[in-house]
Amino acid sequence: MHRELSYLGEVPATLVITCLRAPEEGGATAVADASGVLQDLPADLVARIERDGWILERNHNEYVGVPLEQAFGSADRAVIERYAAHNAVDLTWSDGALHTRSAGPAWSGIR
Repeated sequence: MHRELSYLGEVPATLVITCLRAPEEGGATAVADASGVLQDLPADLVARIERDGWILERNHNEYVGVPLEQAFGSADRAVIERYAAHNAVDLTWSDGALHTRSAGPAWSGIR
């Protein structure tokens, strides 16, 4: 299950999902209660995540990753660096590519 915006320091209390154009076929969006998913995880995995937290590493370049405008709302380096500083995200710029790394405690916003 994808946990929308789980990497943020403050996880939103509400997520709104909409469909602007219905697909011709398929198109189902799976939704789950994060607390229920947590209860179904193996106890040893839950203990490890509680102990270690989480790390999210992402790459943004012309070949892989979400475009900067989509990920940060801007491609302006100064804007991205302000966002990173405010949200405890480590940045590494290299040859027009960006690598980000962030970490946080387990179950933010779930329990």
